[in-house]
Amino acid sequence: MKILAIRGKNLASLENEFDIDFTREPLRSSGIFAITGNTGAGKSTILDALCLALFDNAPRLKEAEQIEILDTEDKTITQRDSRNILRRGAGEGYAEVDFIALNGDKYRSRWTVKRARGKTDGALQQTGIILENLSASSQEQGTKTELLKKITEIIGLTFGQFTRAVLLAQNDFSTFLKSKQSEKAELLEKLTGTEVYSRISSVIYQKTSDAKNALSLIQQRIADVKLLSEEELGLFLQEKEKLESEIKPLKEWQSSIEKKQEWIKQELILKDEITDAEKKLNTILEKIQEAGSRYEYLHLIDVAQEIRDTYFSWKEKQNQSDKALEQITVGRKALDEISKQLEIAEKELLAAKNKWEENEQRYTSAKPEIEKAKELDITILSAEKNVKESRGEFEIQEKNKNETEKIITVLQDEIAGIRKKNEERKNWFTGKEAYQPIVTRIDLLVTLLNDIQLSQKQILQHSEILKNSKGLLGSYLDKLKQQEAEAERLDKLLPAEIMQLRAGLEEGKPCPVCGSTHHPLKERFPATDINEKELTRSREAIANATAETQKHIERTQTEITQQETLIGNYRKQHEETTHKAADAFREIPGWEKELEKGRFQERLTRFAEQWKKNEEQLQAGIKTVDIQQARLENENIHLKQMLDTYHRKKETWQKHVSLFGQLEKKRKLLLNGEKTETIEIRFQKLREEYTQKKESKKEAKEKLDNEKARINGVLSQLVKDSEIYQKEAEKLLKEVKDWIENPKHPITFDLLTGLMSKTATWIVEEKKYL
Repeated sequence: MKILAIRGKNLASLENEFDIDFTREPLRSSGIFAITGNTGAGKSTILDALCLALFDNAPRLKEAEQIEILDTEDKTITQRDSRNILRRGAGEGYAEVDFIALNGDKYRSRWTVKRARGKTDGALQQTGIILENLSASSQEQGTKTELLKKITEIIGLTFGQFTRAVLLAQNDFSTFLKSKQSEKAELLEKLTGTEVYSRISSVIYQKTSDAKNALSLIQQRIADVKLLSEEELGLFLQEKEKLESEIKPLKEWQSSIEKKQEWIKQELILKDEITDAEKKLNTILEKIQEAGSRYEYLHLIDVAQEIRDTYFSWKEKQNQSDKALEQITVGRKALDEISKQLEIAEKELLAAKNKWEENEQRYTSAKPEIEKAKELDITILSAEKNVKESRGEFEIQEKNKNETEKIITVLQDEIAGIRKKNEERKNWFTGKEAYQPIVTRIDLLVTLLNDIQLSQKQILQHSEILKNSKGLLGSYLDKLKQQEAEAERLDKLLPAEIMQLRAGLEEGKPCPVCGSTHHPLKERFPATDINEKELTRSREAIANATAETQKHIERTQTEITQQETLIGNYRKQHEETTHKAADAFREIPGWEKELEKGRFQERLTRFAEQWKKNEEQLQAGIKTVDIQQARLENENIHLKQMLDTYHRKKETWQKHVSLFGQLEKKRKLLLNGEKTETIEIRFQKLREEYTQKKESKKEAKEKLDNEKARINGVLSQLVKDSEIYQKEAEKLLKEVKDWIENPKHPITFDLLTGLMSKTATWIVEEKKYL
């Protein structure tokens, strides 16, 4: 497999989302790279995210103990639970990996964990796994267990194999080295893709084994076969010829017997066929005898075909005559009904004409009053227009007056409110006059306080460095003493003594000179090889080490001097700044304690901001009062001018209303107060209604007249047709009766009627059956 990307959110020390894409630069072409960072930076969490997305497990969980820990008030989980990796204070998280599987397809595996309702105080829910085939653009289906099994199949490694060979967690490299030989071989085969050769080797071994077994059996059978001698072979050949001569006549006799058997079989088959044919013949004869009456019936049908056309022509003419008589009866009833409807239509037409004439007379009578009402309506419309216009002007003026009064009230309220706030702001400054010098140079004083804290902090830091440097100097001095003692010893030491010391060294026991328990020089330089040159090298080595230690001592002493100087400077700065601050804040009790707690600068800054804000607001409030007072005076002058126009517009509107009322009363006396348009529309609707009724009744009467004439014509024709059909039917019936009375045709009228009911199709099918 090949990892393409690792993503995650809220896992262990990694807050929020992260994304590592190996398909983009610089990781795409970087080859080997390292993950570095401080302890807790999230290096191991990236590898945990990889394992979680693939196996719902992580390396850090393998070594955890099976101890129950509290999740919520009533629920616990074990330390080995993969949900423990969710970051504390997070409601949900995930780990996601894109990779190429063994089958060459790209996959995306996503591990999710969340708390109930996504809240940080909710109980941990079960983890989930989603597996997508990116190459096929589809999502794999199944439970979490099934999907984890599927992932193991497509990458070819279990979680244990993955963490032993691919991803080695901290201090876990020896796990792979200590694995059994068979386990290491299996892992290496899966990693290198050479497991196919193991399977091929097994198959070859099995096939080789089977071939050896088969060859062994054949060789054993060959060993069991014994060859004949020349005499034995000759005797067997003579016996073979004798047996063949004896068998020949027997074969000929066998052939003749087989022919006779075949003839007997054929004879038996023919006898059985003859018996079956006789049975079928008897059956057919019985059926012919049974069908005799049907043959006679079909014969009569064939005889009756002579008169068939005449018979059916008679039936048709008789039907036509009957239908004509029925239509005549129906037509006469319809004629009676039409006559009645015609009488009613004539009466309705007369009534419609009377209604139309009556409506026309009423309209002619009302015409003068309608014209007078129209003239008055025009006057009323003009008066109504004047009322609306004057009312509109009055309402505009009233609205302007009300708005001006409202503005005056609002301005008065605003001025009173601002004056009240100004008084409150003035009162805030009372008793705080001592703070004014501080506020004017707040930035300088805050910087002064910061300098006090900074110098104090620097004194503490450099004091700690000085302490460490003095301790380091002591260790270097002790080391120098040891090195000088060793140099003095080497100066006194002879090569013979060195050989004697080396000869006495034992593996595992400490050296009296260096304290090491391992003595490689004893094997490289046996006692016989020790000389003055080796002693010289040891002296040079101790001399170099002593010089290096002296350099360290000098550097440390210089650093101590520097730190002491810095501490003195910072102490002087601290005293000066503290004196200045005490001078500036002598009116503020307890400022030193506030400064030690680290809250004094913030308190001063907030106070100065409040001072400046109140001062600015007070000035702005005074200015606003002056502006609003000027506006109030202007609005009062404007209101006084408006009131004159307001009263004048109101008087004009009331006059127009009075005139309009008088005209309305006069108009109500005409046409009962109804509109002229309504009256004329009503008369017009009645005219149209009565005209339509008159025309429709006239049209209905004309239709009835036409229908009556049509029915009379149809009845006359039907009577003529009925007489013709009756005569033709009687003539054809006589021909049928004459044919029946002929002695050659032994058929009655009723029998003929039955024979004529059989269709040509029935006759054909019946003949086929017989």
